[in-house]
Amino acid sequence: MGDRQRRDFIPLGQNSHLQLRHISGRGMGVVTSLLIPEKSLVERCPAFVVEVNPHLLALAMAPYSDSKDNIRLGHMLFPWIVDEAEDTTKKYRVLLLGYGMLYNHERSMHSNLRHEPYIDPDTNRRFVDFYAKRNIDAGEELTHTYTNPDRLWFLEKPGLGQ
Repeated sequence: MGDRQRRDFIPLGQNSHLQLRHISGRGMGVVTSLLIPEKSLVERCPAFVVEVNPHLLALAMAPYSDSKDNIRLGHMLFPWIVDEAEDTTKKYRVLLLGYGMLYNHERSMHSNLRHEPYIDPDTNRRFVDFYAKRNIDAGEELTHTYTNPDRLWFLEKPGLGQ
């Protein structure tokens, strides 16, 4: 591909205070340039509901971080509530747009975001909303708890979540 040049971040849209950055020892992460008050809606991510199947979960994606290993799509999908109209015998997950799938993991006691599903009552569109669990300072990385540490699909690096 020839020489690659670093491109500066250009903030766009309503979430221009969120910036994708390289976080030393963690790969890519999302940082805020403004103070985010506790309980504030940080981001509403459009969500595409998909039915879980082995082919989808095994789909390998090239890494966006300093990892040498491909990431399985199944590890990037969020859990989803079961809509009344959906078959309750099937499992559903969501593929998020926006920064939602790029927030780095941190154990619950140290993460600064929480998420909840949202279905717009007027349009029936699906979203996942991310809220600040506490005040988040300008320059701070936004982190989220993916799952119980016993069920993580990666090894936590020393110093994270402690």
